[in-house]
Amino acid sequence: MTEPSVQPGSDRSELGPRLVRVLVVAGVVVGGYLFLASVLPRWWSHRIGAQVDGDLTTGALLGFVYGFACTLLPLLVLAAVWRFRRRSVWAWVVGAGLAVLVAAPNLVLLGIAIGNGGAAHAADRTLDVEAPWFRGGTVIGVVAALGIAGLLVWTVASRSRARRHAREARNELAADRGAREVQQPPEP
Repeated sequence: MTEPSVQPGSDRSELGPRLVRVLVVAGVVVGGYLFLASVLPRWWSHRIGAQVDGDLTTGALLGFVYGFACTLLPLLVLAAVWRFRRRSVWAWVVGAGLAVLVAAPNLVLLGIAIGNGGAAHAADRTLDVEAPWFRGGTVIGVVAALGIAGLLVWTVASRSRARRHAREARNELAADRGAREVQQPPEP
């Protein structure tokens, strides 16, 4: 009798270590999420509270700046990836990671606003007391940034459409001139 040939990579003995690695990575991800979900909202609300220090005007202006910058910059990063590296998966991964990193202040604030955990409620109370109008200013900044991004998209699209119409009109005019020259007999 002959023994079946064993192909490299098909050995079942690799299944155990691979499963252990997957479980360790999953445990680290879940543990990291739970840690960040309980610490990050409180930490962020105290940082913002220290910056605003209970002043309504400072809260509104600082919220506007955070909301505007942390919305427009990620959109610009994604637009740059779309414009220059549209077909590169690696560029999309890096661009999306950078966009999420830049948008993190808005995402943490969104988690505080809609979260129902203890950390979110504690951060919500801290922002109410130490950073009045910060959330309202952030919402206004986000809306302004989305409006400007929409205006930029519309401008780029309309300029592209205008260039295309102008090119088609030039081609049509050149074709029309060529047809007229062929039809007219040469002058003696």
